[in-house]
Amino acid sequence: VDGDTVTLICPEDGMESARLLGFDTPEKYAPKCVDEFLAAERASWYLRALIQRADRLVLIHDGRDAYGRALVKLDLDGVDVARLMIRAGHARQYGGGPRGSWC
Repeated sequence: VDGDTVTLICPEDGMESARLLGFDTPEKYAPKCVDEFLAAERASWYLRALIQRADRLVLIHDGRDAYGRALVKLDLDGVDVARLMIRAGHARQYGGGPRGSWC
């Protein structure tokens, strides 16, 4: 969906939106400037590439957010995706609360 939200296909529940925990990426659907939108596109494509290259994905469910999305921690080949996104410069560490501007 974007750099920190994915769509899960769950056998019991069908398709479900999930917010990835531990990081924040620029907003793709309500950017405050062009630079934020472009950064959001890069983050989204980087996350897709990480997921496609991974041999093993582990999701740990941790409740729901205010929008009804599942909150999940995602590990790719034993590494937290938050760490990978932050290290690559596509995300910031995030644990809730106010978020900083990307503009």
